[in-house]
Amino acid sequence: MAPFPLPLAAAAQGPGPQAVNLLDAGSLLAAFGTLGIAVVLFAETGLLIGFFLPGDSLLFTAG
Repeated sequence: MAPFPLPLAAAAQGPGPQAVNLLDAGSLLAAFGTLGIAVVLFAETGLLIGFFLPGDSLLFTAG
């Protein structure tokens, strides 16, 4: 048996992970940073299987 009621124990753990807004460039940069942009650029240019990611618009949005 838990020493505290379940709602109190769940509240003591703090907030859970928050979802990343995939349409907001600021939240994507905050979550994944430069490494995320580098992975997208490598996938866009290095995999050689065609254009499947919006690389140009991502570069323009990221600055």
